[in-house]
Parts: sequence; C-alpha cells; structure tokens
Amino acid sequence: MSLHPKPIRKSTNINLDRIRCSVAEYCDFLPMDEMIWKSIRAATVQRLTRNFLWKYIHKTFRIGDYWTNINTMEVRALCPVCTVTDSMEHIALDCYAPGQKQIWSLARQLWEKKYNGWPWLNWGLILGCNLIKFRSPRGKLIPEKGRLFAILTSWPTETQIHNQWISVVNQALRRDCILTDSCHFGVSARQKELVLRTWSGILIHSLA
Repeated sequence: MSLHPKPIRKSTNINLDRIRCSVAEYCDFLPMDEMIWKSIRAATVQRLTRNFLWKYIHKTFRIGDYWTNINTMEVRALCPVCTVTDSMEHIALDCYAPGQKQIWSLARQLWEKKYNGWPWLNWGLILGCNLIKFRSPRGKLIPEKGRLFAILTSWPTETQIHNQWISVVNQALRRDCILTDSCHFGVSARQKELVLRTWSGILIHSLA
C-alpha cells in the first residue's frame, strides 16, 4: 500500500506563490517551495520569528476569515480599528493601529544609515525576507545587506514598538557577536567578517 503525500492547504500555496512572485520581481530568480521553507529556518532570525513565519505562511492564526463562518463570531473577523477584514498582512502593512507605521519607519531609518533605497514592502517580500539578494552595480552579491534586510523585516507582532523594536535589533547584534566565537562554536560559528560588514555603519543607540 502506497502512502499519499499530505495535501498542501490552499492558503499555504497562495502564500508560497506570493513569496515566489515577490522575490522573482525583486531579485530576478524564482525560488521553489523547498528553498522557501529552508529560508524561514535560516539562523539570521530568532527562533520565535521563524515560528511566526511558518505560521504566517500556513495561515494558522485565528484571525479574519477564520471567524467568518462561525455563528455569532463574525464580528471578530473585522479589524477593530479599520473595520475591514483582518489578517496578518493587514496588521503588518495597512492597519492604522499604533505601532505598525512606527516600526517600518524605524526600520527604514536604520537601513538608510548605511544603504539607499529602502525596498517597497509587500506581504510576499516580508515572508520571503531571507531570500532577498542584493548586488552591487557590477553584479557582486552583498550578503551582509541581505542579512540586515531580513533582520529588519522579520518582526513577529504588531505590538513591538520603539524600545521593544530596538531591543530586538540589539539582541540580533549581540547574538551575531557571540556566535563569531570559533573556539566555542567551531564550524557552526558565524564569519566575523560577514558580521562586521552587516552591522558596520549602524548606530543603534541613535534611534532610541
């Protein structure tokens, strides 16, 4: 008796395709499903954020359309601030509740301390943040730029505002520094030069 593979949820396929299209539009390469799943397990972001990215792609949060067909619960489908159907995409990009715009403003400020041209964000680009590749005018890959973009865009909830956001970025910096210890981490240690290139020129404390 042969075993049939478990079917992929329609919402998961939709999100995978959105990631694929966004990455292809920005980087001119088309990531397959395996590459997308591998990207959310990257060490660039914290474990909590990896779990959130997995849940985002699978659309497992009880929000928005989840409540639409549950009797007497339909009102929960609406964003209480914007009175439109709620979703994680709405929370991250469109909601007028305090926090969302402030976080992206902070991310942009930090990015522009070192690079020009903060990317125009969409849901696929956020979910596929670890797949985004940046290149020099001559076509040379700039890995530290991609790492910084992933760190700045992969925040897990809309409630992380200002000092909380700064704390998350500082934790990423400290973790990077600790993990360069080759004596302690051996072959798993991060390249010191890559970490230096990722963070050089950025003054975290100037945003506080």
